[in-house]
Amino acid sequence: MIIVRASEMWAWGNDIDWGSFPDWVGAIGGVGGALTAASFYFLDRKRARLAQVAADKKQERFETDVATHLYVLFRSIQDVSRNYLENVSSFADTIDLRAELGAFRGTAIRMQGLPGLPIERFMDLCDLLEAITDRRIEGKSPEAIRDAVAQIGYVVNPLQEKLAQELRL
Repeated sequence: MIIVRASEMWAWGNDIDWGSFPDWVGAIGGVGGALTAASFYFLDRKRARLAQVAADKKQERFETDVATHLYVLFRSIQDVSRNYLENVSSFADTIDLRAELGAFRGTAIRMQGLPGLPIERFMDLCDLLEAITDRRIEGKSPEAIRDAVAQIGYVVNPLQEKLAQELRL
């Protein structure tokens, strides 16, 4: 066991260069700067996480709104086509059908241009546009028009049911 005398300890403490006052201020400033930088880093990461959560919520709300509007659009198209097929259709009914389908086409085209539209919604709109822009609807043959309107129902019905399940309706 080594026994150190107090006088030897004091002599050892005198041999250490403790530095000047500016050295101490620089050391404390360096540690304080490092702590400040670390604080800003962690606060920035927290801000980025909160911003990401807010962006995710906004995108989810947007997708829900788009799905709701598409559901209403599909439901309206389905009602129009069902009404046309169930009733004895006159020339005026055919003109009305063409006008309503033209309005639905315009709505679908505008919805396709939405920024941030999910690809599955875009593809659903493409299927819808393909069905409602059938050339047979513009023709003169009543049977061909009825077949085209029936085809619209066959296309829209599964899309509408899928959206109803997603929206839990």
